[in-house]
Amino acid sequence: MMTKKFLDSFIKEFESCKNTEFKWNEKILKRSGSDRWTNILIERSRELRKSFIVNENCIKALKDALQCELTDEEYRLVADAALKIYQDGYDDICVLTMMIEPCIAHFLKKHDLNYAIPLIHAYCFEYEQADIESIEKPKYSYEDIFAFKDEYLNVTSRYARLTVFKSYSNVISRILNKDEPGAFTTMYNLYLEALAIWNDERVQKLDGDDEEFAYFVDRMLLTVTLYENVSSFTEEEKSLYERLISESKKEKGEELDPMVDCIDRVLHNYEGKISNEEIVDYLLDYFDDLFARLDVNGDPNEQEDYIDNCYNVIGTLCYYMAGERYVPSKRDEIIERMNKLRLFVKSLPYTFFTSEMNRYVYMLYQRIRTFLSYEEKKEYLLEVVMFRQPITCIHSLMVESIAEALGKYLLTNRPELFIGVLGSKDRDEVVSKKDEILEYIRESALFHDVGKVSMVDIINTQNRRLSDVEFKKIKTHPANGLTILDKDKDFSKFFDIIIGHHRWYDGSFGYPVEFDNVSSPVRFIIDIVTIADCTDAATDILGRNYTEGKTFENVLNEFIIGAGTRYNPDIVECIKNDEMLIHELTELTTTNRLEIYKKVYSRYII
Repeated sequence: MMTKKFLDSFIKEFESCKNTEFKWNEKILKRSGSDRWTNILIERSRELRKSFIVNENCIKALKDALQCELTDEEYRLVADAALKIYQDGYDDICVLTMMIEPCIAHFLKKHDLNYAIPLIHAYCFEYEQADIESIEKPKYSYEDIFAFKDEYLNVTSRYARLTVFKSYSNVISRILNKDEPGAFTTMYNLYLEALAIWNDERVQKLDGDDEEFAYFVDRMLLTVTLYENVSSFTEEEKSLYERLISESKKEKGEELDPMVDCIDRVLHNYEGKISNEEIVDYLLDYFDDLFARLDVNGDPNEQEDYIDNCYNVIGTLCYYMAGERYVPSKRDEIIERMNKLRLFVKSLPYTFFTSEMNRYVYMLYQRIRTFLSYEEKKEYLLEVVMFRQPITCIHSLMVESIAEALGKYLLTNRPELFIGVLGSKDRDEVVSKKDEILEYIRESALFHDVGKVSMVDIINTQNRRLSDVEFKKIKTHPANGLTILDKDKDFSKFFDIIIGHHRWYDGSFGYPVEFDNVSSPVRFIIDIVTIADCTDAATDILGRNYTEGKTFENVLNEFIIGAGTRYNPDIVECIKNDEMLIHELTELTTTNRLEIYKKVYSRYII
């Protein structure tokens, strides 16, 4: 039987486990001395393993309870519990959708909109945060909420009514950075639809004096007017935009958000009414004004808004870093502002709007990478991984060290295996390019998991087992790596390694199935990184709470069994027959792990 006592106990344990995870993630991002930091990693692993077991048991008990036929009262208890977890900010698509999905079906059947609307909203938000819509189509969407707009006045719950406007705001925000044709028109029409509800005299009488409702209506207006890609406007869209700005100024007067004025000026620039230099100076000054308001200790919601606007200004400035609107004299000033924002976000507590900050950091790289040197891009990517996924960063550096050890041995003892790599035509050319090839191996290993940068929330989940859909999402990280690098020629030599490191040696299994690793000109480098990747993943004792680390001896036996199918037989043979190499790899995956941790600390924490 589902009881309030059971659900209260679940919430307490679940949120406690989440807090434990947040606390330890926060600790590993703080300066504490390399030795102490290493101990923190070890303590973190121990505590998270305990938390993992507790949470898994709690989730199993809840899952079992949800299998029973529930009464209406029990559905209400589950819905209240799910909404509390959601409102408390403990986003977890696996747990929340498990609770919410059956409740939505129940309350829709009863046509109880007081529950159905906020539950659908929370459900959609979790899918959005996890970014898994391409893997598993959600059963419900924000549009299901919009379908009830004519019944707004029949909804007695204030929270449910507020959720209607939150849902419109979320959809409009999601469209904001899309460059698809008609995106602005879609945003504009959604805003008008929401505004029609808001301006209804009966709605104004009911909710018009509620500041929180007004906030979301104003936020929708701001979001629509922030649409950056004004250069792509059709004449009709330009007319709609100008009308929106004009009506907003008439209604709001001096209260109109400065960001709206900012975008209005950008439009005037595209129309030739303001010079490129003038608009860039204005944007730089506006960024400085926003940045001066950023305060790690300030009101979180207010600070998140300031950061959001800072990113929007940076995004707009990027249009003046290249092409016909390029202002060369301002390049360094724009880069300086980008770095200021990057460093500020880096200083934020891990728990500060975690999902949003993960997305901002990734988006910032996408916007500024065109203007950075290869070394700057490389360091930025590594820094992004470190400060949003410290365990993934450690893994990448471990894979680099293991791949380097394998590369050194193979270049010395079996150089002929590298023929074709970096254009080497024969054994002698391989030997002459030994240092260059070794550096290529190191960097390939370092960037093999770059595709995880945009799926931080799932990768960082340490308090429970991942769901099937989350595993499917993680399996997209090789292909996602190419999406992130977006055909950047500076990284093109790593593309096959990034997309191919989870393919089997003989091409029979692994992912993505579309990639033909067997025909790759750098197949041997893929094979080295694959073995290095598997070695660290199997022997890791800190970052994978769902498994116990194996010894290298156990891993080698798996390599031997899979030689010729899953693993390159030449590499496996070399490892198997050389005691010194076995000893080196054993040390790397045990005692010398501490050196990697210290390297991470000195490079990214200090």
